[in-house]
Amino acid sequence: MLPTLLAGAGILIVAGLMIFWPDSSTQATKKAGGPNAASHEGAKGAVSSRGGVAAREADEAKAAPAKKYKVNPRLRPATQMGMSPNPPSNEPPEFNDADEELEYWRTQLSEAKRVLGLREKAIERLPQIREQIMAGNDPEGGLKAFEKRETVIHDNLGKQKDKVKELEEKVGALEEKAGL
Repeated sequence: MLPTLLAGAGILIVAGLMIFWPDSSTQATKKAGGPNAASHEGAKGAVSSRGGVAAREADEAKAAPAKKYKVNPRLRPATQMGMSPNPPSNEPPEFNDADEELEYWRTQLSEAKRVLGLREKAIERLPQIREQIMAGNDPEGGLKAFEKRETVIHDNLGKQKDKVKELEEKVGALEEKAGL
């Protein structure tokens, strides 16, 4: 184990020296006294001393200006752009007359009854789902998750029944008031 650790440490030290050790161009720049010493000598000096292609003048290295990144509008949540529909409000609008108010509450009652029917269908499907889970690969884990979902479904059904009852009372009171 010790030779492996020593070999690994040696490799890391050698790699660190190779990466962070100053190279000859950095030292030559520091010795010449300028940021771009080769470009300041001119083409003749650079070619005659080293041979090959002469160095060109180069601008100083500057940091790139900070960019303000644009986010694709499709990636942003709709609420940040202001284009999403307003969340549904639970408060009813103002009504001009009693017939308009009665019609609004009848529409709310019919929608609540439709949702109640969907919740009752979900209750009817629970035995089938339980059978599928019991026939699956992990019946114990699936059964625990199923029981949690089952309680939520029963709670939602109770809440929907209460909502339907409340709307029926409201529509009944408005019908009495209107004389229907």
